[in-house]
Amino acid sequence: MARSQKFALVNYDGGLSSHPKPAESGDFEVESDATWSVSFKGSFKSSHGSLASWAISQTATSDNSCRVTMQSEDGSQTAAFELPSTSVEELQEALDEQQPKVDASRAKEEQILAGQWWLDSSIFKGLGFTGQWTASETTYHGGFSDEPKSHAGCILKIDKSGVSLSKFRTIFSIPWSDITDLEVEGPDQVSKRFTATRLALLGPLGLAFKKSKKSTVIQVSTKSGDLAVFVTEKYVVHEVRPKLQAIINKIRQGGLPVASALLSPVEPVPATPPVSAADEIAKLVALRDSGAITDEEFTAYKGRLLS
Repeated sequence: MARSQKFALVNYDGGLSSHPKPAESGDFEVESDATWSVSFKGSFKSSHGSLASWAISQTATSDNSCRVTMQSEDGSQTAAFELPSTSVEELQEALDEQQPKVDASRAKEEQILAGQWWLDSSIFKGLGFTGQWTASETTYHGGFSDEPKSHAGCILKIDKSGVSLSKFRTIFSIPWSDITDLEVEGPDQVSKRFTATRLALLGPLGLAFKKSKKSTVIQVSTKSGDLAVFVTEKYVVHEVRPKLQAIINKIRQGGLPVASALLSPVEPVPATPPVSAADEIAKLVALRDSGAITDEEFTAYKGRLLS
């Protein structure tokens, strides 16, 4: 099992930006979590870094001492010091013990850079100490093809695995690899943006949003074109959006193609003609005549279009 090992150092040259002044003595530690730390006598501050993002080399100055040079991955920092009672072999042995964790860390970083951003735990810091956000009193209004049936009184959870809905058991989960967008809005905003096309795909549930001031609508778009719609009566938008903003930004920065025809484009697309209220009402008439929505639902939605 890898362990932390501490080595006395001398003649530090001041190359670390976190400790830019030279120091005569201190300690260099190779820690068990594949990180390093440097502390200096007479100072309360210590410097830290990941072994995966720093190049560390050592040159023998005698049989039992060596000079260490450290350089950050971006080349912006280079620091050097001596270990007067540590041989090159002893230091290398300590570094080798951490190599499996270093390799795992670098592999994970490559996956993150390749687009698997959800593997970066720092993205979920805004969700709280547990790295997840949950909302009870959530109603699922449909839209996800794997679970077309609505569910009330559920718990919505967003964490490093994705978005999931549960009630005594997990009803369904959508992994981040399948998610192309995440929208957080109030019910009024959603009502104004819901077109008859959205309504047709969601069914009558599309008209079921409560006009509660203390509620938030969360919409999850997937690669297959689904739009899962959740409404929580526990939080208002300004309580939810800040917690999820880092995740929303990361999804949209990823450049994943948004297959859903339900999504409003981030920027207007000149080639797409605007949909008129008359066109939307015509679609509603077709939905009513086919029995997909009731007369009451037709009247309610038509009123929104004309307001």
